[in-house]
Amino acid sequence: MISLKKVDWKGTAELVGLGAIVASLIFVGLQMKQDQEIAEAQAYVDASAVLTDLNQFIENSKEVWIKGLDGAELSLADNLTFHTLCRTIYLRKIAQWERAKRLDAGNPDFFAQSYAYDIHVYPGLRRFFDEMIERFEENRNAFGRTRSDDTFTSAVEAFLAELDRNPPPPPRKKSYYIN
Repeated sequence: MISLKKVDWKGTAELVGLGAIVASLIFVGLQMKQDQEIAEAQAYVDASAVLTDLNQFIENSKEVWIKGLDGAELSLADNLTFHTLCRTIYLRKIAQWERAKRLDAGNPDFFAQSYAYDIHVYPGLRRFFDEMIERFEENRNAFGRTRSDDTFTSAVEAFLAELDRNPPPPPRKKSYYIN
């Protein structure tokens, strides 16, 4: 006679359920990886667009940019243009630093170091940076906030202090290209 074994439906259902959970977790993991890759690609596209706009702004204001970087006296209107350019570059560097940190897209220190070097080379950029730090400090003090050491600005200040202690030789030729 043929013997029929009793099927353990409960165990089979649990095994199928477990397999479905594992499959869905794998799918979610793959989806998250794809979303991160899409976000990283979009960040590069956006950064390229910003750089194009920034380069055009510098091109349209190149005399002010060069005089400002060299530390020459500027009219009030030209000083505003120069500071706007400097602030835009500062924000771009922060975005590059953050992207490198958050998306593991390179060494974030590279962006802080290159900006610190540019500040070291160009006296007008140094003046802008020092004045910006002073404004940040005044703002923090007005609201009783403390300073965070885990910021792009703090990293730049640390590299700048290192350059001030051990200055490298000046560049053979200034490019006036900062971004």
